[in-house]
Amino acid sequence: MGQQRFTEHMLDYGLSYGTQAEFEFRMNQYLSKEADIEEINANPAHTFTVGHNQFSTWTHEEYKVLLGY
Repeated sequence: MGQQRFTEHMLDYGLSYGTQAEFEFRMNQYLSKEADIEEINANPAHTFTVGHNQFSTWTHEEYKVLLGY
């Protein structure tokens, strides 16, 4: 089920990966963020929901570079 959601995410954002290793690495990044999203959204104290975006397969370090850190 997780791979299907990841494949749909790839299609939604036009993502592709050159190797099986890269595909698996990015899928694991996505699934890790999926678990975080589910935990955040399950909290009844929150008045908001979160979801995936084009950065859902990036590592924290890659995202920091984008922000200039």
